[in-house]
Amino acid sequence: MKRFALLLAALLALSFLFALPALAEVVDALPVPENCQPIENYIGQNSVSYLDYADMADPFRGWVGENTAMFMEDTPEGRIFVGYVRQEDGRWLRTESTPLPEGAVCQYIITEEDSFYFSYPHPQGLKNEDGSTKWMTVLIRLESDGVWRFFGGQLSAYEVFFGYDNDILLVNLLGYAYGTYTLDRDVRTIDWSAIPMTWDAAAACLAPDMGVIGAQPLPLYADAAGTTLLAEYHIGTPVTVLEQEADMARVRIWDSDVIGWVQADGLLLGSDQVLVTGTYEDEDGVQQWLGLATTTVPACLTGSAANLYDAPDGTIIRVAEGETMLLLADLGNGWYHVGVNPFDRPSLPEGTPMTCYIHAEQIAEMSGDAAE
Repeated sequence: MKRFALLLAALLALSFLFALPALAEVVDALPVPENCQPIENYIGQNSVSYLDYADMADPFRGWVGENTAMFMEDTPEGRIFVGYVRQEDGRWLRTESTPLPEGAVCQYIITEEDSFYFSYPHPQGLKNEDGSTKWMTVLIRLESDGVWRFFGGQLSAYEVFFGYDNDILLVNLLGYAYGTYTLDRDVRTIDWSAIPMTWDAAAACLAPDMGVIGAQPLPLYADAAGTTLLAEYHIGTPVTVLEQEADMARVRIWDSDVIGWVQADGLLLGSDQVLVTGTYEDEDGVQQWLGLATTTVPACLTGSAANLYDAPDGTIIRVAEGETMLLLADLGNGWYHVGVNPFDRPSLPEGTPMTCYIHAEQIAEMSGDAAE
């Protein structure tokens, strides 16, 4: 769990533009329940204290800061999350969530003054290998539009999914994005039961037309006849199938505007074919791993001030500062089509495209097949 908390902490680079959202109320005073802690005493520490789940019968209630406060409250409908934001006039904007899952308890974790962690026992009664109860861990955060939203959840030690805009980006700790599905993340209206409880359930939410390039790199053609070559895309490159004609599939590369035709039998489609799982043993015992059913996409490390473009010889869309990116295709003439590391997306400005272009002169280091 500590790895999960630290991972999410690294992703939180938020601005504080607290617009007044609907379905919230302004109160004159901040009602602080018992058993809360001041945020400033704990935030930013290198080590984080945790309460054992066994000690969480009715423990810690939340955090109080100078500009935000985050609590759990019990109501006749059930336990809810309550978030407060201090307004310019000194009053507090109060937002209540829908009733939290049964057994929800506040986690003794604080990474930012706008992030709130809670845990609850797995609704399906799943157990860990040692027979103990499997717990779900969820992060609620205050986003730049002033709305508290579900941001991420831990399905198990190696499975994480994150919210972005109105979609959920499914990833694992290896950093692969498998696709998105839509979920109302606003805590005031969210249906907590809609959050997938297992990785298989999460993967099943993916559209069946999503997949990856399979066992070998695939040429991408401008036409179904395969006469005009656009580029060759690496194994593991995410695609969405738009249509199929004979043995050719028309695909979109990730969420870019690059569309072309590839050999359909060179794709792995559907979450059951895209995802693989296995186990390995270390000093902590047998561990589970998840990954793609292919080799990994090659990667590159950009320079300290690398220009990223909307097209080869196109317009600069942003500057990367030593950022690890996925190398999707070598376009020739020194240009590469690259993808954003999925873990970096939530910390990038809203609307940042997942794919862009970089020139070889702006790349500091390559790995995988691209380095050969």
